[in-house]
Amino acid sequence: MRRKRIGKRTVDQLSPLERAIYEELSGPERVYNIGQLSSKYGRSPQEIRDAFAAAREAGAKGKLAERIDVPEAFQEDIVRVPKERARIIDTQGYDASHTRIGLTADSHLGSVHHTDVNRKGPLHDFYKLCANEGYSIVLHGGNWLDGNARFNRTTSAWGFSEQMKIFLYEYPYVEGVTTLLVGGDDHEGWWWQREGIDVVEIAQALAEKYGRHDLVFGGYIEFDMALIPGKGLLYNSYREPNLEDLTHLQHSEDGEQHLHGIKPYPKSTLELPKNGKYAIIRNMHAGGGTAYAKSLRPQKIIESWEGGEKPQFVNAGHYHKASYDYIRNVHFFQSGCAENQSDFMRKRAIVAEVGNWLVDINQDTDTGAITSLEARFIPYIGRGMVFDPRKWTRRLNPRFFV
Repeated sequence: MRRKRIGKRTVDQLSPLERAIYEELSGPERVYNIGQLSSKYGRSPQEIRDAFAAAREAGAKGKLAERIDVPEAFQEDIVRVPKERARIIDTQGYDASHTRIGLTADSHLGSVHHTDVNRKGPLHDFYKLCANEGYSIVLHGGNWLDGNARFNRTTSAWGFSEQMKIFLYEYPYVEGVTTLLVGGDDHEGWWWQREGIDVVEIAQALAEKYGRHDLVFGGYIEFDMALIPGKGLLYNSYREPNLEDLTHLQHSEDGEQHLHGIKPYPKSTLELPKNGKYAIIRNMHAGGGTAYAKSLRPQKIIESWEGGEKPQFVNAGHYHKASYDYIRNVHFFQSGCAENQSDFMRKRAIVAEVGNWLVDINQDTDTGAITSLEARFIPYIGRGMVFDPRKWTRRLNPRFFV
């Protein structure tokens, strides 16, 4: 039975074996092999362990390796680095800039499956919620129109002009809330693909003509902007704004939460702060079909970006899904939608996740990095059972067959 030692050993208190090990350890600190020491001194591994511990207690330096036999020339290369204590993230140790942003996409105005009727429904409720809770910016991830195609038989309006008038009249307007929209490569993008119509530029011109200055159409497929701590969003305009818009954006009373400013078309680079204090936000409309797992598309999209072109925050439409993923330091949101399940989605067993996001972003004022965020998804489930045997044929637009 071993006796319990009290206090540290001194060199004079060491046994002959312990003193021998102490002298062995008097050179540069390195790793010693227990097997070699056991053979050298003719003692058991346990005796070597005890003597080694006593020598270290007396002030010797060195480490004991149990199962390795390393040549002398490589001893210095395997000295182990001492373990660091676990670090606790100090969430209060920096000055943070707070920005509140709403996220939506895939509203499909001009479709019989659009959720809102006579300006009432989940999308209008969402915008009222944004106003009530101080969210002055909403990012729209594309497919604001349903578009026209020979296979798209559930449109309630025919032609770009007719659908745009419905959009400008029906899309929610709440004082103090500005919507930044990106054009999708499908639906409204079908007119671009077939007829070469720049739907984004024309949509912006029509919005200005009809007084919808709360709508900013900022890009096709992707719309990148910089979030600057304490100042808001900085981005290039898709088309040159008029003087009234510039005045509205730069001198609004709610400047802290409002848009910081815009740069006139046709600039292709953004005049970012030289101090590098900003985060890049990408409002985008993705493509391709729905994957078997919701996280797969965000993962593949982020993996396709080069390191230098990755944003820090993404709002993505197209899949009619609601999700949040954090991949390669990118906060990636699928925005949900404002269109009920269509017959196209029904036949392919694709669910429509109707709803929108409210996101609170915290930025470090010293670096511009997004240090944390809080997100709430506002879902809407309200269709229930429909026993009409003609529930799908009633939705067909008869003009499609003319």
